Amino acid sequence: MAKSLGTFKVGDYFSFYADMPEYKGKLEDVRSQVRSSSDELIADLDVELDENVNGRYIFSAGNIDWKTGKYSLDIETVTDGRKASSETFTVSIIKDVTR
Repeated sequence: MAKSLGTFKVGDYFSFYADMPEYKGKLEDVRSQVRSSSDELIADLDVELDENVNGRYIFSAGNIDWKTGKYSLDIETVTDGRKASSETFTVSIIKDVTR
């Protein structure tokens, strides 16, 4: 079963971080996509390196306007031309009450 990143509300800022101190590749070789259960691409996430924590990467999509539902994502890295993917994570999006 995929590990959950939690619940976010439509309109809220979407971000999470992953600690990957063992990864020694380039920042541009780290990526993540959010997809629906029908494999529709929902978002290509922005990736940045946290300057305050060694090996911490921050993934974000800004204020989201995604439909409510459950989505999947993973993190892909490339080192010396070899791709590796993390485990799959899920995220639930629910409607916002205060609009």
